[in-house]
Amino acid sequence: MPPSKEPDENTPKPKRAANGTYLPGVCPNPSGRPRGSRNAVTMTLKDGIEEAYLQLGGIEWLVRLGQEEPRVFASLLSKLLPPPAPEEGGETVIRIIGGFTSPPRGDPDD
Repeated sequence: MPPSKEPDENTPKPKRAANGTYLPGVCPNPSGRPRGSRNAVTMTLKDGIEEAYLQLGGIEWLVRLGQEEPRVFASLLSKLLPPPAPEEGGETVIRIIGGFTSPPRGDPDD
């Protein structure tokens, strides 16, 4: 017969406050999900975004987006870049001067 999963009277119960919440420092499930682990929805969404990126053309699509829609590209960058370090202060500023264009082709003396 497998052991019962119900706690017996010798198993200590986690201490709770009068309203039923756990007291500070009390962990009712010490072997729970590890800190920083991702749930299935997050992983599925990340995989979907990566697949869409690849189907749109990957890096070539990003370059085209930067050339054709620089504001959208800058907005995307601002969401993907890490925030500034606290010692730097302020906000991350992305300035686009003249858009994202390729240099002119041909002889510069023309």
